[in-house]
Amino acid sequence: IGEGVTHFAKGDRVISQGSYTQDRAGYQQYALTVANYSAKVPSQLPLDEAASLPSATIAAAFGLYGEVNEAGPGGAGLTPPWEAGGRDKYSGKPIFISGGSSSVGQLVIQFAKLSGFSPIIVTASSHNESLLKSLGATHVIDRSLQAEALRSAVSAVTTAPLEIILDVVSLNDSQQAAYDLLAPGGTLVLTLPPTIRADPESRKRVFYIMGFIHMPGNGKAAASLFAALPDLLAKGDIKPNPVKVIPGGLNGIAAGWKELEEGRVSGQKLIVCPQETVV
Repeated sequence: IGEGVTHFAKGDRVISQGSYTQDRAGYQQYALTVANYSAKVPSQLPLDEAASLPSATIAAAFGLYGEVNEAGPGGAGLTPPWEAGGRDKYSGKPIFISGGSSSVGQLVIQFAKLSGFSPIIVTASSHNESLLKSLGATHVIDRSLQAEALRSAVSAVTTAPLEIILDVVSLNDSQQAAYDLLAPGGTLVLTLPPTIRADPESRKRVFYIMGFIHMPGNGKAAASLFAALPDLLAKGDIKPNPVKVIPGGLNGIAAGWKELEEGRVSGQKLIVCPQETVV
């Protein structure tokens, strides 16, 4: 525990996001981290499950609540549910989330629920529908639908303007489909840089997330999120992804990549435990 740190004690179980230096990277049993960008893990939450949270939670929170930045990466600028007046602030407003069963998508759904959005419309495979509805999604649409069929499916759920959309997939086709669904003057948040054929007269705003706490300008938002996270986890307001632990420690990473490449991972996060590595 570093000098001046008062809200952590030796033996606490904590989560944080790794960085790009050896002493702060995540592929090791012990690493340094910044106190303000760390959160205690509630006693009832297994560390394997907690390990799925940092990067997905950061990206989801920055996407919805990060500052609007016309010049680069940014978020929708909404009021976080852990701040005064933020819980249920957007009650009755619809939200559309493309890629609901992804790690980030699952967290976006939960934050959207805390913010009061309804209906919460997501795309995903049908076998993940029960999982996503348990997290707060109200409607799950087949992720394989083409743009026109997707528009019809969304219109069958709500005719209210979609002012907020998060496209977690962010491939070319999904970006354009999300942009076309967006109401004039609305905000589309992506996880990759935009490739959209934009219409300047629509006043639609498009941002992409840089879900990295150590980026310049992200420190204040990261500190606010991590200060609130222990309580959100303890109350069950935020739940981790379903996880699958790959055996063999770091030696298991190649097998995990193979599962991803072959499309055998859906609705869950692959986890390895560095301390299990045998050299």
